[in-house]
Amino acid sequence: MIKTILFDVDGVLLSEDHYFDASALTVWELLVSDNYLGLMPEKFKTDFDPTEIAVIRMQVFENDRVLKFLKSRGLNANWDMIFLTFSYQLIHLLSQIREAEAHKINRWLTTDITRDTLREIGQLLKKHHVTFDFDLFHKDFQKLNGAKQELFIFLDHLVKENFGFETTIFQKKGTLWSICEHISQEWYVGDENVFDSTGRPSVQLGKRGFLADEKTLCDREEINQLFMWLISNGFSIGIGTGEARA
Repeated sequence: MIKTILFDVDGVLLSEDHYFDASALTVWELLVSDNYLGLMPEKFKTDFDPTEIAVIRMQVFENDRVLKFLKSRGLNANWDMIFLTFSYQLIHLLSQIREAEAHKINRWLTTDITRDTLREIGQLLKKHHVTFDFDLFHKDFQKLNGAKQELFIFLDHLVKENFGFETTIFQKKGTLWSICEHISQEWYVGDENVFDSTGRPSVQLGKRGFLADEKTLCDREEINQLFMWLISNGFSIGIGTGEARA
């Protein structure tokens, strides 16, 4: 007889909305902030209001179509979603300057991508007329029948398709993936908790974080009553999450 019940946090007890908000803001920051590509620094700040966040999320994730697609392919980790979405845009941006900057693109896309690499790429991109196209992600990835790891391998395939050389940097969780993870945690846990959550200081200060404003999927008192009822009836309860928290 079952006597122990483990509750997941995200999507069971708490809404996932703030995770997806933080994910969209992370992709946006990577593209526009001077700390990274810096393509539109005037469009970056650390205190977006809810309406602005909703607009950014709608753009970055195609009104959540990208999120739904990735979930349908078995990908649930927000950091992976961020990495895939940003990396796709990076490839798209570089494809717009491939004739003029082929040698540099080959160097960038065959070695580990660091923050310095992103800033170097951004400086060059700003000398050309390049544009984002968030709508292309779903169009390209829906051609793929695979799931999870094959999504990352597909990025390497796009490099071959666009630039004519082989790479494996996108199928590995290298420095760029770690950068995506860290920025996301900055947005989610806020300045006060970043170091405790990640073991690293913030790159960009000024983020309050979503952690204090998490939304439960039902009334908190109802959740408390459920837990108390289970305990009083002899059940052991636990809570688990795969996300890093402060």
